[in-house]
Amino acid sequence: MIERQAAAQNQVGEDQIMSTKTAIDQGPRADTRGRSWVSPTFTMIAIIGAWELYVRVTDTAEYLLPAPSAIAEYMVEDYRVLATNTLSTAYVTLAGFAIAMVLGLGLAVILVASERVERALFPLIITSQVIPKVAVAPVLVVWMGFGDAPKITLTVLISFLPIVLNAVLGMKSLDGDIMNLYRSLKSKRHQEFLYLRFPNAIPYIIEGAKVAITLALIGSVVGEFMSGTSGLGYLIASSSARMETVRAFATFPILALVGIVFFYVIEAVGRVIAPWERRY
Repeated sequence: MIERQAAAQNQVGEDQIMSTKTAIDQGPRADTRGRSWVSPTFTMIAIIGAWELYVRVTDTAEYLLPAPSAIAEYMVEDYRVLATNTLSTAYVTLAGFAIAMVLGLGLAVILVASERVERALFPLIITSQVIPKVAVAPVLVVWMGFGDAPKITLTVLISFLPIVLNAVLGMKSLDGDIMNLYRSLKSKRHQEFLYLRFPNAIPYIIEGAKVAITLALIGSVVGEFMSGTSGLGYLIASSSARMETVRAFATFPILALVGIVFFYVIEAVGRVIAPWERRY
């Protein structure tokens, strides 16, 4: 009887220790996440306030530097125009990002599977990224005409490199002993990729995708500068040509918001498919 009571007390003590340890591990982390938004929020409010004060005190012309209040007023009045063009930019961004993911992962598998192919193609891949994409955009317009095709193509060209590099790094970062053990079981090459390399590369791919989605947004805007008839990039270019600076400035917070949303959606996907990674 005494032994049972002692065992029960020990079990209760262990449960309390584990619950305390869990609270210690999760408490500061959750508190840090909650406080991580405080400083940026107050900093942004201070910048906007100083901006508004500067414009009013110096009586700066609206076509040179519009006040935040004027930008907010325009965003409320013409929200339909902004919403329509935001959807157009989001479509080009997501389409280019999806194609870049497929091409990037496929190319990464080929590079990891064959060292000869990697030696032949990797320098060409890096060289292709050195060429300024703004210089490529007019050529894409000549080849593909106006519309979504050149914009999506430019988005793919800008955003696929982080996916390729991170996927290759993740597939090659397996422990050598694990690889030797798996090969000693006479596993096939596709099984090695399916059950070892690709699962190990998932966290790396997520990190590359987070970079790629922001680059895809930049690529879509650059494409809309060159060949767009819609989208936030088109609004910026057309507004600047007409000295409608308020409308051009109104696109900036929307672009920032779209980029932040896309970034954290990718991060949320990472938590779902790679829950063992605490970085998410």
